[in-house]
Amino acid sequence: MDMTTEISIISDLSENTDLETLSVYSNIKNAGIDYDLILIAPENKQPFYLQHFPKCKFVESSGNKVKDLNKALKLVETTFISYLPKCIHLNNNWLYDLLYYMSTIENSGFISICSSMTKGYHFPLLNNSDNLISCYKPDYISDLFFTNFDTIKLIGAFDENETINNAVEY
Repeated sequence: MDMTTEISIISDLSENTDLETLSVYSNIKNAGIDYDLILIAPENKQPFYLQHFPKCKFVESSGNKVKDLNKALKLVETTFISYLPKCIHLNNNWLYDLLYYMSTIENSGFISICSSMTKGYHFPLLNNSDNLISCYKPDYISDLFFTNFDTIKLIGAFDENETINNAVEY
């Protein structure tokens, strides 16, 4: 696996507590591989975040989470992208592991780490080798996801419709 592959991490810190900021900081510190960081945050908090994340790019939060995520996606210049929620605790080398899975599992699509079973459901899925694998289907975007940025480019952007935006929780 090519360890020089660039990955962008996007995290929304627009409405968070100090503990959530610490959680994001800890997860990023333990990523296990280099990355570009894009933070969604209010303008008045950006100087504080620069102390902890000196190389990050910012998207000013607008109150519309999907619109902010779409703005952040426009800043991505890397091959892979990961959305990092603020309320999840990850193992050391989590980003390296996700890149490994994406590189070794054919047609991975979106890889996700579920933070709560109440936000979706698990079900068995038969793969091409006739093996059952565990698959998590979220009800909405709320958990960590990792994908090739070309997949996002095919979609174009997430729907900013207000009805859908009210259902998005991250």
